[in-house]
Amino acid sequence: MRHADSQMLLTGTGWLSRTPPAFQRAMFDMVVWREVDAGSTIIMAGDNGGGLWAVARGQIDIVTALSTPDAPPAHIGQPGSWWGAAPVFGRPRNASATTRTPALLAQFPLAGLNAMLVHEPGWWQYLGALVLDLMELASGAASDLLIRNARQRCIAVLLRVTDCRARDPLRPPPYSVTLSHSDLALMANLSRYPVGEILRDLDREGLIELGYRTITVVDGARLREIVDA
Repeated sequence: MRHADSQMLLTGTGWLSRTPPAFQRAMFDMVVWREVDAGSTIIMAGDNGGGLWAVARGQIDIVTALSTPDAPPAHIGQPGSWWGAAPVFGRPRNASATTRTPALLAQFPLAGLNAMLVHEPGWWQYLGALVLDLMELASGAASDLLIRNARQRCIAVLLRVTDCRARDPLRPPPYSVTLSHSDLALMANLSRYPVGEILRDLDREGLIELGYRTITVVDGARLREIVDA
């Protein structure tokens, strides 16, 4: 029962919360919990093993292999996020994952997933639903970067990396990300100076809180209104 709270988080929000209890139980019958230091590489683009992963605590950088080698993270995974489904479908990974902070990760080994799906072939639909979720996230990220207005684009990226882009998460606040102004500028395809100005304005308005290399979303609903105006 050591990781009971983490299991409840993963079954209570996001993709897994929309699957039947029997599927959830089968998933956690095979889970391997891993405490990982910041800066640890978890998966590499091109790999085709290792299974499926979820974040129970901490944050991870997702760096796509579809861009240039010096590209910033395409996304930051928060608690409740999943990644790494490609090998389940016989495809190599198209992104690498590195821990941004110390993290507790749940690993679902590929051999266990394959055995589960042989026994319950109807459960392929649930893995397919996860892939659709990940595709939606990727298309949303691409759409956000097409926003012409710098302030709206910066806010859209901040909302996404705090898991607040569509709605506030079901997990308890704070909705924070370990992120410098420079990091956010790179992810939003902006220079550091305007991003700093935008963030200070939002902080003065009480919509976010700025800390040391940390940004916390205070009023996600109002920030979404600004982006979608």
